[in-house]
Amino acid sequence: MFLAHLELWPVALLLLGDIAAGQRRTNQVCILTNGKPGRCVPLNDCPEVAELAKGLVLYQNQLDRIEAVLRGCGSDLSSSDPIVCCASPRLPERKAVVPTTTTTTSTTTAATTTTSTTTTSTTTTTTTTTPATTSRPRTRSTTTTRRPTPSTTLATKPNRNILPERCGEEPPAFNVFFGVEDEANKHVWAVLLEIRKSNNSSTGRCVGTLIHESFVLTAAHCLHPRVEYIRMLFGVNRVSGFVECTIAGECQERLEADFIIHHNYNSHTSANDIALVRMREPVSTGADTGIIPACLPLDHVFDESLIDDPSVISLGWGETHEATTSDSKMLVLLNVMPQDECGNQLRNSNTFNRSMLYSVMCTRGLRKGQDVCQGDSGAPLLQLLEKRFYVVGVVSFGPKCGTSDVASVSLRVSEYTNWILTNMMHAPSGRVVFEN
Repeated sequence: MFLAHLELWPVALLLLGDIAAGQRRTNQVCILTNGKPGRCVPLNDCPEVAELAKGLVLYQNQLDRIEAVLRGCGSDLSSSDPIVCCASPRLPERKAVVPTTTTTTSTTTAATTTTSTTTTSTTTTTTTTTPATTSRPRTRSTTTTRRPTPSTTLATKPNRNILPERCGEEPPAFNVFFGVEDEANKHVWAVLLEIRKSNNSSTGRCVGTLIHESFVLTAAHCLHPRVEYIRMLFGVNRVSGFVECTIAGECQERLEADFIIHHNYNSHTSANDIALVRMREPVSTGADTGIIPACLPLDHVFDESLIDDPSVISLGWGETHEATTSDSKMLVLLNVMPQDECGNQLRNSNTFNRSMLYSVMCTRGLRKGQDVCQGDSGAPLLQLLEKRFYVVGVVSFGPKCGTSDVASVSLRVSEYTNWILTNMMHAPSGRVVFEN
């Protein structure tokens, strides 16, 4: 995917071989990479994708498109019954069944015995209703089959029901001004993490994202190694006003019960730099507190190559251009780099890990000096889609603050949704840290 040149694919996709059974999750609503609604259908029922996939030679950008529409409906290249997110699905043709009436006459002659001179013949007439499309007699069915009702939930993912129904809602009259603080505190899913590690007497900062009343999503390196405690502040805009905010009932504080670092996290290469923190007590969410979680991208994939405006929002209380930590929550608009450029930058790194090519995204500030910075680790990359904010990335590492010619690197959340859901459902008691 991260190739600097187009690479030829000499054979057609193997997934074309068996699509007859591909009826699961069909006719459900999905979200296309351009943000518009689509429909999950078998591959052959989506002409524009089927025609593309049948080519004997596929270029990398064509394969990327196929993978994106497969992921949109929970399929992948290994599926024997691929389902794709289609903009213009071909509806199956229905043949009209016209009943016709035919009369069949059969004649039966009774056997004649040697003691009788009389032969008796009987004639039986039967009437049968048959469809015009078949010669086999059938009885007309009185059972009505209803078309499946379209669902607003899409690809089936294990444990997805653990997530709240209300998430990432765009506030009324929402306007974003980047490079300034979130004065109206619209991004209520942002969490300030104050972390003390056992080898350091000082407290460091990271950012997390509330995705559930009991769980915060952040970066693994924030919790590695040997964390002594984690203090989480919710609903806060200005850190200096947290006490007053708490008294007013607008802010909340929680401590960690345990945390889960990805089992394949590598502290040297920053591969799989993702973690979950479970709170000792759930945070109060809803209209009374104004705090709600951000959404996870379960039903779509952020694909920068197929989006007209591949930009995301990030936020945090990290360092400013004056090299001091910010008292206020700041917003920044970031541009997601093309994947081939991102791959080239990663390859030039001394700690390059090939497994990261498909699991990260690279970003740059739209203006010089605007970027994620130290103290913003673990912060979300947020995509506004259909009036909801989705956390599509988690800030991992980057250059010196405000260095506009070098990109920052974030984890691509869509590659880790199953890991997130599984560990939320089966969160163990006690701290879990996977060290290298």
